[in-house]
Parts: sequence; C-alpha cells; structure tokens
Amino acid sequence: MVYSSSNEYYQDTNGDGQIDYAYGSYDTDGDGYADTTVEVWDTDGDGYADVSTAYADTNGDGYADVGYGAVDYDGDGSADYEVTASQDEYGNISTSETYYSA
Repeated sequence: MVYSSSNEYYQDTNGDGQIDYAYGSYDTDGDGYADTTVEVWDTDGDGYADVSTAYADTNGDGYADVGYGAVDYDGDGSADYEVTASQDEYGNISTSETYYSA
C-alpha cells in the first residue's frame, strides 16, 4: 500500500497495514528546492522508528546545511546512536556523534 501527496510519501513495506517508511520534503520559501527533508524507517515492524534522518537547507543555496540522524539498534523505541552535522558558508563540515548504552 502506498500513500502520497505532492511532497510526502508513505509506504507499508511488509503488508501489515502500518506505515514502515515515511518521506517528506518541504519547500518553505518557494524557490523550488526542498528546505527541509525528513525520512523515517520502521525496519522491524514494531511501530517504532528504527532509523530517522532530517536535514535542512538553511541558506537557500539548494544544499543541506544541517543534518540529523538517529538509530534504535535494539528496538526499545529510544535512540542508541545520534549524529548531527553542519556545514558552514565555506563548505567546512563538522559532526557530533553520541552513543547511548542500554
């Protein structure tokens, strides 16, 4: 089963009637480029997000300037790993990673 609109997409990948993958991209300033994009995966079908990513174009140049990702490795509904990344106006990328113990 696939649901879609102009900038959102939802998919039931395992046929259980629940959404297992969701994607959305949003052009908030009307320039034709996605300013914010979000993706979420429920890889084990338990109803919790196992992997999620989000990134944003904060200066309107068509490239992501800030990004975030999280992974739930053990399926308990909480992030076990998170990463953030940002890019400055000179193209320098900085990242920060956090691991959480169970």
